Amino acid sequence: MASTRTPRSAARKSTLHRLKPPEGTAPELRTFVRERYLDDEDYQAREFTRPGLEGLLITGGVPRERADWCSAVESITGLDVNEHSRAAAGLIIMRTGRGTYALSYGVGQHMLDPYFRDDEFGLEFATRCLNDDGVIKIRNQIMDGRGRVDE
Repeated sequence: MASTRTPRSAARKSTLHRLKPPEGTAPELRTFVRERYLDDEDYQAREFTRPGLEGLLITGGVPRERADWCSAVESITGLDVNEHSRAAAGLIIMRTGRGTYALSYGVGQHMLDPYFRDDEFGLEFATRCLNDDGVIKIRNQIMDGRGRVDE
């Protein structure tokens, strides 16, 4: 019997950030990360180099013995529910000849120090650089309490 599932796309949701180092400086890449993530044993920071690129990868997450939604599910169903949870985060900070950028995955954007984030960067860059034949949707999402999303 053939599967009716559609094949998974090779696309992966990630967020691209342009970082603004202080004028005329090239600080260590760890400078762009909130200190608590560099000191926390649940996170790992590793440096890497590629041709024309130096970078820092930070991965980790917050393990929880019990997911926060378990008690709500128990109250609705009357069944015992005890699922583990981990809010996974990934952050790649890269310095190129043209600037300093970060890619965040999961809740990785929380590891960036917002002081260095260029909030004007995003949709304008994407519309200039992406292959319009391969783009289905572009989303510009403001990461603050207003919840503004442009598509």
